[in-house]
Amino acid sequence: MKQITINWPETAGRPQPVRIPIPAMSENNGSRVLIESTSRRAFPVQRESDTVGVALLPPTAGPHSYSLEAGDAPTTVATQLRGLDELEIRVAGEVFSVYHCSRDLARPFFHPVQLPGGLAVTRSFPMKDVEGEKRDHPHHRSLWTAYGEVNGTDNWSEAPGKHARIQHEAFDHVYEGPVFGGFEASASWTDVTGVPLLKERRRVLVYDIGDGCRLLDYDLTLTPVDREITWGDTKEGGLLSVRVATSMDGNQGGRIENSEGGVGEKECWGKPARWCDYSGLVAGQTVGLAVLDHPSNLRSPVHWHVRDYGLMGTNCFGDSTFAGEKDGHRGEYRQAADQTLQFRYRVLIHPGDAQAARVEEAWQAFAKEPKIEG
Repeated sequence: MKQITINWPETAGRPQPVRIPIPAMSENNGSRVLIESTSRRAFPVQRESDTVGVALLPPTAGPHSYSLEAGDAPTTVATQLRGLDELEIRVAGEVFSVYHCSRDLARPFFHPVQLPGGLAVTRSFPMKDVEGEKRDHPHHRSLWTAYGEVNGTDNWSEAPGKHARIQHEAFDHVYEGPVFGGFEASASWTDVTGVPLLKERRRVLVYDIGDGCRLLDYDLTLTPVDREITWGDTKEGGLLSVRVATSMDGNQGGRIENSEGGVGEKECWGKPARWCDYSGLVAGQTVGLAVLDHPSNLRSPVHWHVRDYGLMGTNCFGDSTFAGEKDGHRGEYRQAADQTLQFRYRVLIHPGDAQAARVEEAWQAFAKEPKIEG
């Protein structure tokens, strides 16, 4: 029985994923639980690697002691491969999302993205025709990664014969269990002619954190293949991009809000912020989606390409566009041939608006991880 102390900074909120050291776990004895010393409450631990496990824990301030013991818990986040190019993720038996990654696509994406009860918080067009949805910007595919200037090539639009690609190569690992489900995948960013420019490793983990919410950790690792990469200064891009359901759009009564107190497109578009939230009505219920930018990311806090017509994306390269070139500053970034860029984002999908969802508290828990001893 291993003893562990977890010391949170002064923060509060819903349960958050915590990575803890664990003894080597074989396939036959891999089930563990954390037992809180005072309440005796048990929290499932899911193996992430041979020496690291993940638990969902309430981020209450101060030190809390746990014992790591043998124990079982049912799978709550399940995954299922559909052939070679779709991965379905279910939470508590309901479809949360499907990752689409056929090599016939311009780039991979998640669709649908749903809260409990099948409330879809992202737009279905162009994957599916839904009455009342807007049909603009067919390259806005629900939840995805893309950027408009990568060594002068367009990896944002889907203009026939003119766009680059992010080509899925393989699922390197698929996860499911009592704490999280998801995958690690490798992909290749190419130019318009198909020449590889970047190697990508994408890790996406989905958690059921209760209160009708879903939490998604979205990590990108980008490494040049054989040359320097120039990320151009353009607004057309989002390393994490979302197109919300049409009924949530800002020009349909939806609400855009950021960590700096900005409300609406005018106060949030292009502005640096720790997080940005988009909320509005879906089937008569107020729901929202917040993207959290980790402080370790390049040029954090990031600029936001967020529009009243439903787009929200993180963009750390479009400085002069967002600033109106008033100071002459250029945002392009030269990534050396031997340099790896890593980006960490967290997506909180929630009932209510940003205040009701306590998005700032969620960012604090994401950015200020607890100190762990044991």
